[in-house]
Amino acid sequence: MKLLSQGAESKIFLEGNRVIKNRFRKTYRINEIDERLRKFRTKREAKILDKLRKISFPVPELINSDEKNIIEMDFIDGKLLKN
Repeated sequence: MKLLSQGAESKIFLEGNRVIKNRFRKTYRINEIDERLRKFRTKREAKILDKLRKISFPVPELINSDEKNIIEMDFIDGKLLKN
């Protein structure tokens, strides 16, 4: 697994032809609040990707989203959106 990027909330890895986004724990937060926030944000992101896919918007295909605050999606080679 190769680390592609790290932000304030997650680390993004490349493994083969898939991207793995792992929302990591914030040690300064109360555990219960941190778990709820990470779970909510992961589910929300997966739901948004799914809705965009249904209207034929070009987004990575969601492979897996589980309760462990991890999203797996297809890797799309190209320019970064911010660029």
